[in-house]
Amino acid sequence: MPGFTTAHAHIVLSGNSGTSEVWATGFDLAGDPGNQATLDAMVAAVAALVTTSGTYHAALAGLMGTTSGCTAVTGYAYADATSPAELVSELPVTCVGTSTTYSPYQTCIVASLRTAVPSRRTRGRMYMPANGVKTNVTGLVDTTAADNISALVKGLLTANGPDIKPVVISRAGMYGTEITAVSVDVKPDVQRRRANKLASTYTSFVSL
Repeated sequence: MPGFTTAHAHIVLSGNSGTSEVWATGFDLAGDPGNQATLDAMVAAVAALVTTSGTYHAALAGLMGTTSGCTAVTGYAYADATSPAELVSELPVTCVGTSTTYSPYQTCIVASLRTAVPSRRTRGRMYMPANGVKTNVTGLVDTTAADNISALVKGLLTANGPDIKPVVISRAGMYGTEITAVSVDVKPDVQRRRANKLASTYTSFVSL
C-alpha cells in the first residue's frame, strides 16, 4: 500500500536544446526537507552526479547533441501536494551534449517510474532529453542507450542515499508511493512543447 504522505522535495534537471529551446525533467523525494540547508544538500547531491566526470555524466551528455546541455538542478520543498513551495534551491551545472547525431529538439526517451502498487496513481514518468540519440533502421534506439538511461535515472533517484526514498506523489489520492524500479524502452517519444520556440528557416511552396 502507499506508505508516504505528500510532503516531498521536487528535484528538476533543466537545460537547453540548441539555442532556442529549453527542456526540464524531474522527480520527487519523500519528506519535506524542512530547512534550506537540507534542501541545498539534496540539490547538491544530484548536481554532483550530473557534473562529475563518470558514468552518469557521460550518459546524460550522450543523450544530447553538442549544442544542447544540462545547465541547472533545482529543488522545491513542499509540505503537502497542494501548497506552494516553501523553499527553493538551485545550482548551476555544466553537462554539455557529446553526441554528433542531431534529432528534433522535442525528441525524448521516457523513463517509467514503477512502484509495487499497481495503479495509475502510483506510476510516474521522466522525459529525458534525447535530441542526440541515434536510431537504427527500424526507428528504435540502441539497447545500450536504453540501459544507460535507466542506470542514469536510477542514479538520480538514489543520489541522496538509501534513507531518502524516491516516490510518486498522487495529488488525487493524497499519498506518496516508493519507486521500486525504472523501466526504459527503445522507442523514442516527443514532448511537443519543446518545439514551440523553434522557428522555421525555410518553407517550400508549389503552385498547382
